[in-house]
Amino acid sequence: IRLVEPRCSATSKMAINMVEITEIKLTSKKPASFYTRAVASFLRGTRTKEPEDELLVTATGDAIGTAVAVTARIEKTQAGKVVGICTDYVKMGDALSPQIKVKIRRIPPIVIMLDVEIKEDCIEDFLQVMHANAAGSRSEPGCLRFDLLRDQENPLRFVTYEVFGSLEAFDKHKDMPHVKAWGALQYGPRKPCTRKSVLRADGIIFRGLSPAATGTPLAVLRELEIQSAHVDEFVAVQSANATGSYSESGCLRFDLMRSQESPCKFVAYEVYNSTEALEEHQETPHCKAWESLQSGDKKPVVSTKVSKLTPVEFQASELLS
Repeated sequence: IRLVEPRCSATSKMAINMVEITEIKLTSKKPASFYTRAVASFLRGTRTKEPEDELLVTATGDAIGTAVAVTARIEKTQAGKVVGICTDYVKMGDALSPQIKVKIRRIPPIVIMLDVEIKEDCIEDFLQVMHANAAGSRSEPGCLRFDLLRDQENPLRFVTYEVFGSLEAFDKHKDMPHVKAWGALQYGPRKPCTRKSVLRADGIIFRGLSPAATGTPLAVLRELEIQSAHVDEFVAVQSANATGSYSESGCLRFDLMRSQESPCKFVAYEVYNSTEALEEHQETPHCKAWESLQSGDKKPVVSTKVSKLTPVEFQASELLS
């Protein structure tokens, strides 16, 4: 065995050696599929844990092949991107063993939000097609979430909240029979839509697991435009708001998406187990911190629109992989 100097790009060597990030050590005792799920859960977050922006995957000896398979799968699903690789030899007992360290950076999921108004005499057909669309979409490996919401003030208005792990997953989704069935209704002779808009966004705050509702859930959509000078502060405050909200037993969702077309436009998607849970949330320190920023001297909000909706199709934790 020949001892060699670590081989890294300048950027990856600096990032790996100088920045403290979460490290996952792989062994040959578990299959690549196990570690792929673990890495994906770190990058996408869980109910109790925020997503990691960066991860370090380390493997030694026979586990190096597992590391290669895991990182290839993560890149293929676009859950993360390899931004640094470093190889070395480390002492294992009396011998030297090859080692690899791979730095992976999180890629935000893609959010599609369809906002439509439906003719009253077409609502039954619309709901039938969308129930099938929701069930079919959730069976797709690249679909992370599919919720259908109905406006409480305007019962003709519906919103879908669809989250995909990658652009590739969304492209495959568009060719599915359950999506084409919605297209056939939408563009068919009855023309059920009287108004339609589609938001395509990056899911900058998204957690992969969410509990099932035990009460009568209430969804809140906040559509905001933020002054460009205050975007970073807004995201930081909302991230803290999301972390605090997920510690509330009555909060089922707290996601934040950023428009791909207009980077100063955001939508916050919050779901609470009941109206009472929302009222309790509004009294928490993390919610008041957002209210303080919103109404403070900086006036970061250019415009805002708040809607309250009822979940018609709500993807609970037992439906998530």
